[in-house]
Amino acid sequence: MALSAAERQVTYRQRKYAILDSLPKIVCACGCGELISPINKMGKPAKYKHGHNPDGIDTQFKAGRKTWNKNLKVGLIYLAHNKGKHSTVEVSEKRTATRLANNGGVYCTKTGWKHKPLTKALMSLVNAEKALRGEDNPSWLGGKSLEEYGHEFNNSLKQSIQKRDGWQCVQCGAGTRQTRLVIHHKDVNKRNNSPSNLQTLCVSCHGRLHGKILQNIRVAREVI
Repeated sequence: MALSAAERQVTYRQRKYAILDSLPKIVCACGCGELISPINKMGKPAKYKHGHNPDGIDTQFKAGRKTWNKNLKVGLIYLAHNKGKHSTVEVSEKRTATRLANNGGVYCTKTGWKHKPLTKALMSLVNAEKALRGEDNPSWLGGKSLEEYGHEFNNSLKQSIQKRDGWQCVQCGAGTRQTRLVIHHKDVNKRNNSPSNLQTLCVSCHGRLHGKILQNIRVAREVI
């Protein structure tokens, strides 16, 4: 069964936090002696442990303080407080200065967006994973892509399946005029060419379906 968007987000965060935890630790700059990751969960360089405030800076977050949006329904917060309001020049300038400070002075410049070191490191890991071949690749299925189809899986059988499915994709309804159609094995077994195991898909739905199958296999392997 395919993962929902929320489940994929949880899986991504768990993998991201695991990478952060594996980085060489540094000592918290407040003097407490605790070891922390050099990069926080927001992907920014870290100096202090979360919650430490060595300089005693006064903030708006105080214990026991009642928040302004307490018990307000989702979707009505901004309608009740900010409808028809425009930011002042001072507020806009302050926001721009904050964004420039947080992004190394490259916010809204013609040079384009610059990825942070953590983002580049994660992208490198993903690209390295995609470059793996054979059993070293997490998507390895034991060489299924190298298996040959049965002799009965010929053009005559393919056309009969497409005719049965109305010459269109059973997932999105696209026909031969919109995209190319292919025959998919439901159990991913190339030798099982029973008509009940075959269905017509467009190339887009076929690719997405196999992507979900690989994702489920990766998750199952991580659980094991």
